[in-house]
Amino acid sequence: MATEKGRLFRVSDSQRFALGIFFTGSVSMILAFSFIEVNESIRWLPHVILIIFAIPLFCEMITVTRNNVKTNHKKPINTNFKKILKIGYLIIIILTLLFLLSPIYAQTLLKYHIGECAQSKTAKTDLHKLISEITRGYSNDTNKTKAILRWFDRDSGHIANTFGKEHLLKIYPLHVYMSEPYICIRLIKHENPLWVLKSRCGACNEYALLFMELANASNLTVRSIHNNGEDHIWAEVLIDGNWIAVDPSIVHLSENETGFDVTQMLNEEWWNISHTRALYPDGIIEDVTYLYTNLSNLTIITIDENKTPVSNVSIRVLSHNRQDEKGNIGIDTEINRTTDPEGRCEIKVGGGNYTIIGEKTEDNSYLSAKTTIALAENENNSAQLILKKDRLWWVQYLVSSLRPTFLILCSLGLWVFIVLYMGINNEINWVNENYDRIKSIEDKT
Repeated sequence: MATEKGRLFRVSDSQRFALGIFFTGSVSMILAFSFIEVNESIRWLPHVILIIFAIPLFCEMITVTRNNVKTNHKKPINTNFKKILKIGYLIIIILTLLFLLSPIYAQTLLKYHIGECAQSKTAKTDLHKLISEITRGYSNDTNKTKAILRWFDRDSGHIANTFGKEHLLKIYPLHVYMSEPYICIRLIKHENPLWVLKSRCGACNEYALLFMELANASNLTVRSIHNNGEDHIWAEVLIDGNWIAVDPSIVHLSENETGFDVTQMLNEEWWNISHTRALYPDGIIEDVTYLYTNLSNLTIITIDENKTPVSNVSIRVLSHNRQDEKGNIGIDTEINRTTDPEGRCEIKVGGGNYTIIGEKTEDNSYLSAKTTIALAENENNSAQLILKKDRLWWVQYLVSSLRPTFLILCSLGLWVFIVLYMGINNEINWVNENYDRIKSIEDKT
């Protein structure tokens, strides 16, 4: 007699395998890409990966159709076909997981490689050899500065400018472009600038930091200028007691762009400048916004829903001055302030459009508010933030804290499913075959 419970699986094993792979992969992707910050340039990845995990379902449909056709024509079924498919599924899954984890190991390995190259004796030797060639015959600081800038000329072929180039793929710090230089391993933040001598590509960050290395090697006094709100960086050289702004990333001699003394260009010809800070080689930071734009005095007032002033509120400012894809969401100016006991704080920024964000966590509660404001230069402005309590803030905090855990658990869950399935597959097949054989005998009798 056949067991009352019948077959262990009412649907085929390979169907369950395909469904399990698809749904486990789907959950993994939803959790990973919902709770882990993803760069805008790779927002398409979840869709691609879900399609990859859906491949077993399509393969299973082909398998079922193929088996039905062969059964109807009373032809023997190739029992190795499903095994081949399962091996294919495993290969797809392994490749997909490697692709998911690629930003982690790519950044780790590339960071090590960049550091090794930039800090090697060869890199320092190449630097001094290059600067001696560039500044040969020049003695005063002005001529040496202009000579170094000419080396960055876009037509010189010394370094490829990647600004504005369309990305094919970005796995930070690896960038793949649709046009030359096609592949560029850029700097990780502001570390190891001598790497650019080897990569010979980058945007304003790489240009400015390499310029500083060359200038320091030429005994010039320099500092880097960081304009975070508009995502730009350049340098200043101390010449005859005055700081002269230079921007090696815009040097194009055939169009009379020398990159020397560009203060007026930065202030008038480009976008509004929100906030700039000078970073000295010894780590000292100085606010130099007043050198590049007229300031607006902004008073921020934070109150709760009962109009009571709220102190110790963390204030952040996002700039919308860049008229490109980054301006839609705002770029962090890295202006961070805290309100005083009266719920007020003062900020000096350039004119333009901004989003002001206020946040405070206190007594197991989370208060937040934001507002947008257009500021005019040389005027006093004020913005009021009405902080409201978010009762589900702890869920967001928990999810944010468990981002890496979600990805790891989802990946482990997928592998556990595969191992368990492969381990019990033979036993399941044996039970089902015996059930079918006994059932067939009963039907005949």
